[in-house]
Amino acid sequence: MKCASAMRVRQRLKQLNIQWCALAQLVLIAMLLFNCLSFFSYTTNQINSIMEKVEHFETNIKSMRNSLSNIKSTLEDARDEFESSLRSIKTELSTIETEVVGINEKLAIINSQLDNFTNLTESIKIET
Repeated sequence: MKCASAMRVRQRLKQLNIQWCALAQLVLIAMLLFNCLSFFSYTTNQINSIMEKVEHFETNIKSMRNSLSNIKSTLEDARDEFESSLRSIKTELSTIETEVVGINEKLAIINSQLDNFTNLTESIKIET
């Protein structure tokens, strides 16, 4: 009887040991699942953070593109104004050149008349 009782105690201890092992495995599986969930949560947060940074970067790029477009437009306006001013200056210079040529012609006429007058004065002096 002692042997049967000892066998039952051993059997019961074996069952308890198996149950503890199963319980330990369940606890380990639960910890593993918790760690996986934590990892996926962390990864998801990191991905969301990266996506926000990418969106912010895209917004900055769009802003820069708009700024460059505005600068380009301003430069084109400045170029057009410069070209208009340059045409106006060329016209003014052409007008001035025409006037200078006219003045030079008048000066040549005046010099010629002065020479004639000087010659006339000298010829009058010689005769007197």
